[in-house]
Amino acid sequence: MEKKIAVVRFFYDDRQHQVGVKSYHFYSLIANLEEGDIVAVRTVNGLRFASFVKYIKASEYAKSFIIAKIDEKAIEKTIETEEEIKSIENQLEARMHEVKRMEEYKAVADTDDEMKTLLEALNALK
Repeated sequence: MEKKIAVVRFFYDDRQHQVGVKSYHFYSLIANLEEGDIVAVRTVNGLRFASFVKYIKASEYAKSFIIAKIDEKAIEKTIETEEEIKSIENQLEARMHEVKRMEEYKAVADTDDEMKTLLEALNALK
């Protein structure tokens, strides 16, 4: 694994849309970073996200490493999938509740004429 020197710019907004103009240098063991890739870097203030700018040949300022490349699209896809799973689970729970309720109505309707009449009226409206 070849150690390279990477130039990054930190984001100055929470949504990671705007990068600052000042560049910082970090060592990188990650090959093939492309301009705009989001990376996690270790700083004196802890881990921070930055935008990769380019590789350079040498720097006296690089003291720390890029920790990882962040695959934002994969994270977004995982979040979307989790939200869809939760939505389907909620729908399943609601349907299960409705089915159980209807089964209870039918069971009571087998022994109660008024319940049977009401259930038939309900089914006729659906």
